[in-house]
This record gives sequence, structure tokens and C-alpha cells, in this order.
Amino acid sequence: MSEATNITREFQFLASEASAGRLLIEDGVAERCIDICNRYASSLNSVRLTASFLVYIDSFGILDSARELGGKFYELVTGGRGSGSIDDSLAQHIEIIMQMIDMFQKAGEAYKAADGRARQAIESAGDQIFDL
Repeated sequence: MSEATNITREFQFLASEASAGRLLIEDGVAERCIDICNRYASSLNSVRLTASFLVYIDSFGILDSARELGGKFYELVTGGRGSGSIDDSLAQHIEIIMQMIDMFQKAGEAYKAADGRARQAIESAGDQIFDL
């Protein structure tokens, strides 16, 4: 199992803990973290989109061996899932960031729900005191 898969699963676990109300992130903090994650994911997406232009196969020369070498470098940049390429690495990072965003959203919502329940309990207790 890859490290990226383990990290993704960890954030999925944290998101489920947040949904269950066992992980809370203070109001405002979750939103700031989500914003930072969105900007970082956008930045990585931009790098990912331009990565294929990093290697120009024909620049290695006209010999077959030069073109082969160029093709190998191109694969290092653009190889598919599980290839260890730059594109694959960036895709894994983006996937982890998306899991982080999900976790932050759920933890922020759990905080707001817990805060709302506490506020209602305090108001209800206050109402009972004043009814005496």
C-alpha cells in the first residue's frame, strides 16, 4: 500500500470522526484551512497541466536512441497512475488535499453543531432559572 493511500485513508477516518462529532475544529479555522487547501490544490493542478510541456522529445536529437531517451523522460513526467511520474505524484497530492478539505468541512460543521447544541442547552437552562 502506498504512503499516499495511507494518508488518504487517515483523512477519510478523520472525516468520519468529524461527522460523528468526535473531531471539532473551531469556527473560522476550518474555513481558513479549506481556503488554503483549495488554493494549494489549484496551484498543483496548474503545475500538473503544464508538466507535459516540460519535456520535448525531439530536443534529444534525431537518432532513435535519442528519441527513446526523450520518450523515457517524457514518461517520467506524464506516466499513468502508479508510475511514480511527476503527474502521478501531483495527482496523489491533490487527492490527499481533497480529503483534507472534506475533513476540515466535516470538522467545522461538527463544531458548529456542537456549539449550537451547547447554546440551546444554556438558553434552555437560563429559561428554566427565570421561570422559577
